Amino acid sequence: MKPDTRPIVRVSFEAFDERFLEYSWRWLHEPELKQLTLTPDFTREDQRRWFAGLPQMKDYLIWGIACDSIPIGALGLKHLVG
Repeated sequence: MKPDTRPIVRVSFEAFDERFLEYSWRWLHEPELKQLTLTPDFTREDQRRWFAGLPQMKDYLIWGIACDSIPIGALGLKHLVG
């Protein structure tokens, strides 16, 4: 059997911080992704207010996803109950 020669990458779930906030601005303004996620138009100020309110949101959790410490996405759970 041939040895696996693919590079090792590390994918991690991280706190959704300012790094991911900036990337998410770009991601959510990309037309195809915006359409697929049904993202409404929003301003930088709207995004900042949303980000500032995250600690108070008890029905919403979000993480950043990084590959070898490079932000590649986000994962969120909405409308949590219980």
